[in-house]
Amino acid sequence: MNLGFARMAVCCLALLGGAQAQESRVVLSNAALRAEIVPAWAGRMVFFGRPDGPNALFANPEDAAANTNASGRRVWKNVGGNKTWVGEAEAAWQGFQDDPADGVWPPPAWFDAAPFAVVRADATNILMRSGVHTNAALGWAVAVEREFTLLPDRLVLRERLLPGTSGQAGKHAFGRAGAGIPITEAPRPDDPRRVWSNTQIPHVAHVAIRTCGERRARLLRGCPPPKPRGLGSAWVDLDLSDPPKHARVDADGDAFAAEIPGVGWLLLEHSAPKRNLDAFATPSRAIVYATGTASAKPFVELEFVALGPDAAQTVVFRIGDASPLTDTVLGD
Repeated sequence: MNLGFARMAVCCLALLGGAQAQESRVVLSNAALRAEIVPAWAGRMVFFGRPDGPNALFANPEDAAANTNASGRRVWKNVGGNKTWVGEAEAAWQGFQDDPADGVWPPPAWFDAAPFAVVRADATNILMRSGVHTNAALGWAVAVEREFTLLPDRLVLRERLLPGTSGQAGKHAFGRAGAGIPITEAPRPDDPRRVWSNTQIPHVAHVAIRTCGERRARLLRGCPPPKPRGLGSAWVDLDLSDPPKHARVDADGDAFAAEIPGVGWLLLEHSAPKRNLDAFATPSRAIVYATGTASAKPFVELEFVALGPDAAQTVVFRIGDASPLTDTVLGD
């Protein structure tokens, strides 16, 4: 593992039950931005913000404690931050579990909780890779790759699935250097393989989605849908001030914007290969999920999804003082 000039900060955290554990963070920073990534927690980014400012992300490190119950079964702990999930949440996760008894919940450990290997890291970049999950019944294998690159005014996350084929005794074929094998099948809406970027932020009253394409009329679904309010451009404002329980919004959108107290405006922009977006049967490229305001630890999830066995996508993180809610984005 070549860490180059990456700064490693080892922090002792007080965990549930009074236990102590060490958490190794790779820190990417420059004059404008700082990001902290924990490879041991499935490659999560647990901090994003200005170098001396507060965290723009919802972080919950105390719940990275023991992840099994008294009977030895795995339970889910929400660490927060930004992570990469595989497949559609819950609906298809049984096919990705290492232990089929886990069913559709909790999220499979190999992409949600297990350590990611650091392929390379330096002062402005870190590339990480998950272990390989093999589904012998369906005849394929898959791994996840996450790469963060810090630029002067933005942080770029590239995440992709590394597809393979499964064989006898759990063997898998990934081509040279784990780069994946050529994919000839087109992405399909019913294919459970998809890359799912999940960014948790503190609960805020409003989140805006920049809509695109022909599907903006079908912007909302879910229960209960927050109330949309047009902003006179491609941006649509979602009122999340008081959802009674949980709320979810699906949209054909390519950006999120939210004003984080003490931080400023957080802007997330999305791009993906056209073939991975055209496969959607419904407008689900961008998803907002909010916990109820009565939750003990309320947060909002900003999610982007790309479909297919070779799904790949890029998410750009920016912070600014001025509202980006126009047709011109920050930094342009």
